[in-house]
Amino acid sequence: MTDDRKDDGQNHGRPLIINAANEEICGKNGTDVCLPKAQWPLFKKAVDVTVEIDVNGSEKHWIGAGVVISKSGLVITAWHVVRGAKKIRVRRLRLDRETSKLVVARKRHVCDLVYADHKADIAVLKLRRPPLNLPVAALGDSDDLEKDDPLYRVGCDDTPIASGYLLSFGKENRLDEITVGMPSQSGSSGGPIFGIYGRVVAIALRTNADEKLPPCSYAVPINVIKRRVLRRRVIRELLEPPT
Repeated sequence: MTDDRKDDGQNHGRPLIINAANEEICGKNGTDVCLPKAQWPLFKKAVDVTVEIDVNGSEKHWIGAGVVISKSGLVITAWHVVRGAKKIRVRRLRLDRETSKLVVARKRHVCDLVYADHKADIAVLKLRRPPLNLPVAALGDSDDLEKDDPLYRVGCDDTPIASGYLLSFGKENRLDEITVGMPSQSGSSGGPIFGIYGRVVAIALRTNADEKLPPCSYAVPINVIKRRVLRRRVIRELLEPPT
């Protein structure tokens, strides 16, 4: 896991979203994505750390999204995505430069549920055999977020990359929560929400069910996850295995 205090030097000072209102980031025909060319490397990196979560229950099958946070194969997602799962597998995503399509890998990686915070609706999965070249997301500081900040998320729904602005801060079950003005459908739950420099600032949980209101997504800030989940001993040991 990396954090927002570390920078690779390559992307420093380069915003990830030029203007979230002009829909330069868009999904069409399912997996086609229209992106500003200058920002393509950063979007590619964001897609690389996102995974599709393939879940088999007793009688049903469904998908969600998650984000890789360690070379050891830890993945953060929403608890409700894996609740009732009999088998969980993940598939990596990539952004094809030639076609601008979001491509889902054929290979599925079996993983286990290692921790769940039911109240925060967050779960941590562990790949049994993580690939050696597994990209890892950088975690940001959600306490720095302000109203009207541009954000975007990567998911596995009909709009694989969606953008919008932070609308409000609130509480759900007495936990901090943010509302983002962006579309969200089944398949986006558990997906990462990024700030303008490509760091994960929240995890998408659910969408507004009222069709009379503009589309919006609700998410748990990454700092809540850091405090409630990533500081747990079982997670720390998996993040930093003994040498």
